[in-house]
Amino acid sequence: MEEQGTEEFDIEASDLHTNKPVSHPLASQDTSAKAISSSQRTHFLRRLLIGCCLILAIAIPLVTNTALGSFLRNPRNFGAVSAHTQTEPVWVAHIVPWGKLAIDKQAYHSVTDGSDLFLALGVHNLRYEAQPFAPLHCVFHIPLSKTDTCPHFTGDANTEYPAAVSSQILDLGATPTALPANQQAELIAAAQYLLDKAKVNISVPPGEYIAAPGGRDQIAPKETTVTLTYHLRTQFTTSTGRGAPGSPDGSCTQFCVVPAPSQQAQFWELSVPIWLRWQYISANGMPVVVDSPPTQDAQVDFLISWANGWDVQLKDQADTALSMAMCSLQQARISPLAESLPANISTLSINLVPAEQSTGSCLTVLTLQNGTSQAPYWVSLFFRNGILLAVDETAHALFPSLPMADPYEQSLAAQLIKGTPIGS
Repeated sequence: MEEQGTEEFDIEASDLHTNKPVSHPLASQDTSAKAISSSQRTHFLRRLLIGCCLILAIAIPLVTNTALGSFLRNPRNFGAVSAHTQTEPVWVAHIVPWGKLAIDKQAYHSVTDGSDLFLALGVHNLRYEAQPFAPLHCVFHIPLSKTDTCPHFTGDANTEYPAAVSSQILDLGATPTALPANQQAELIAAAQYLLDKAKVNISVPPGEYIAAPGGRDQIAPKETTVTLTYHLRTQFTTSTGRGAPGSPDGSCTQFCVVPAPSQQAQFWELSVPIWLRWQYISANGMPVVVDSPPTQDAQVDFLISWANGWDVQLKDQADTALSMAMCSLQQARISPLAESLPANISTLSINLVPAEQSTGSCLTVLTLQNGTSQAPYWVSLFFRNGILLAVDETAHALFPSLPMADPYEQSLAAQLIKGTPIGS
């Protein structure tokens, strides 16, 4: 049988209407005409690089030197103000945490005493409400102007608002003196109530010293109960914070606002001087009352809030706050003694060691040095029942005007000395 040969042939498909060849969609296509040559690709990348450089050349000065740049760096300072609006800072003074502040009908939340706000130049309307203070509705300019109806701050900015520009502070007026008289009285009563609860009865054994009127110390002839109470000095003034004007020792002398840098954001913090009273029955059955001198007040800080009435609490636990108040009274008596030491004796440190509030006492350890080449040494003084006592013979030799502590008082002081980092 004769073998048949095979022949190769091509098949071409044509469109029946146009009689032109057609190809299958999946057939490979020649893309050489569309391919980008190496030189074209290089030219494209060069143009892309030049475009990026131009964008950076425009963007860097914009971000660095314009209002938009300031907004991008610190958007908090601009709030809703347009990026093209010039702004300046204004600080708000004497504001309480529960107050409601609105400027140009925009509410400002979480604004604390001494906060800064960045506002557009021009005229602004302010509304501030904080019961029980009188509401404040007024007009001010940026920068502040003499024509403003909003009060300007006139106190010591270095003490109260050291971060602020003194000429750009608005005073919203939430100070103790701005309270209505009845609210001042209620605030005093709420604070005094806390102190009344801290009253302690101290058992004094026979032979221990007890304060007597006129500074005449006496020895208890028998077991005596001394009642220690704490009292506010209730004057209200416009002075604010420690270091208030008119204070001879730099401390607050009335019901005062703690400076803004030390304030706790959720409370209105007031620093209040207190004085102490010791009461007992004498050996002949007569009541005896001894008050701490008015020149030796101690400071206690209160945290204040308002919710249709005053809520008052001590900043520290009562035991800590009032024990430190006792030590403050002791320090007021020790400082003149330390200054009276001979010139060759240097006072290197004064350590106050508060005891439990129930004991009504405080220990002071003085680190002294004779000359510059001698080793330091320590003497102890003990304040109890309104009397400053010398604990050891060295202290009594240095301060002979002080009574010598008896063995019981020395034992109380020794307990505190054991837990004290002396000379630190």
